Amino acid sequence: MFDDTFTGVEGAGNAGSAWRSVVLLGVLPAVIVAVPAAAIAKYRGSVPSRLATHWSGSEPDGSMTLTGLIVTVSLVLILPGLAALVGGVLASRRLPQGMASMVAFTGLFIAGLGAWILTWSVFSHRNLESWTEASSVGVFPGVIASIGIGAAAAWLARTLPGAPDSPQREGDQLPALELASAERAVFVETMTFPFIMGLAAVGLLAAGVMLFIGEWQTGVFCLLMTLPGLSMGRVRVQADRNGVTLRSTLLPIRYNKIDLADIEQASVIDVEPMKWGGWGYRGSLKIAGTAAFVTRKGPGLRLDLTKNRRFAVTINDPETPTRLLNALRANA
Repeated sequence: MFDDTFTGVEGAGNAGSAWRSVVLLGVLPAVIVAVPAAAIAKYRGSVPSRLATHWSGSEPDGSMTLTGLIVTVSLVLILPGLAALVGGVLASRRLPQGMASMVAFTGLFIAGLGAWILTWSVFSHRNLESWTEASSVGVFPGVIASIGIGAAAAWLARTLPGAPDSPQREGDQLPALELASAERAVFVETMTFPFIMGLAAVGLLAAGVMLFIGEWQTGVFCLLMTLPGLSMGRVRVQADRNGVTLRSTLLPIRYNKIDLADIEQASVIDVEPMKWGGWGYRGSLKIAGTAAFVTRKGPGLRLDLTKNRRFAVTINDPETPTRLLNALRANA
């Protein structure tokens, strides 16, 4: 997997690898540092001695000096985020395939959020007499911007060479299912996860209570945090002549639709959650080239796809869809 070798870190690669290396390790970190630095340099003389750092509703109730804010945000968000990015890039050959891309996304998201907090804090306090006049920090735009820059880093890191795959299950290459020319076969498995559904129920209850007593901001936040978990409480995997579809049966969410033409090989593996980024839906085929829906350690279906991509999902019976998909591919 990932035959498009990324050699820019080693200093001897093709032009494509070189520019990705420069952007990942040079341009993006420079942007993260330069944007808040420029804002601080421009507005430092027009902000109050202390900046609002905490709000109760729309009223600021906590403050910090500009120097204190710079040090705190840098140590808690910006520097750890950039360290994760650089570490993930440099250590990519020792990480599972696709993991460097996920680390790059996480690192740039954290660092970008820190850069936004510093930039917006300084910008929103310009020409104010006191920090008590400040409005709440616009966190939502910062989160969106950080997701964007993190996604850019993940896309750039998708061709980083990872640790070579090792066989995870002896005899994972199963014979294709025998189908007559006029035969049609469909595999469907629906998985229910009571623990996840239980947590989602608690979250929905908490959201309802908060909304009932008028704490709508907290209620909406609880609801937004609960819905992703609820969608994973009951999931259906379907394999047929159209490919593989993974969708929630509790909410109208389709996690993935992979066309049969994009599948180069299906195989059975023993899924190790940490090799795929952890539990839940991880990664992105479009951005990182690697994705997985992991609910436990154990048997799973792996799909090697076109354009050096791969997808995995933990299911109870991976042998049947593996044989079916390989038969459909052979007859396509």
